[in-house]
Amino acid sequence: HDEVGHVLRRSALLINTSSVEGFPNAYLEAWNHGVPVVAFNDVDGIIREAGVGTVCSSIDDMADAVRKLTADPAAMDAMRNRARRLVRDRFSSQSLGPQYAEFFEELLTARHGAGAPPSVSVRRP
Repeated sequence: HDEVGHVLRRSALLINTSSVEGFPNAYLEAWNHGVPVVAFNDVDGIIREAGVGTVCSSIDDMADAVRKLTADPAAMDAMRNRARRLVRDRFSSQSLGPQYAEFFEELLTARHGAGAPPSVSVRRP
């Protein structure tokens, strides 16, 4: 994992040539390091919606996107900033932690009836 961060810190882009897969952890790793994603697959439309990379329809389109992005430092900087903000606001432990805690509290309540759930200590960030 440390090596991935080292590589991403030196990277301009993350290029994903897979056309079908679930949500790649590599996207989160890249965005966390401010690295935009150029990909064929835009799971849930996040790349387009958040402006954190470019979605391509062919390998030629991908090559053009890479050339265009690397030639435009202002666009790259804007994508980098949006990428870091996306991870912080939607995918960080500070953002998701309370949602997970609430989910597990609901599971415990459902399992133990309508009364109070058993005593559980949930540490929130």
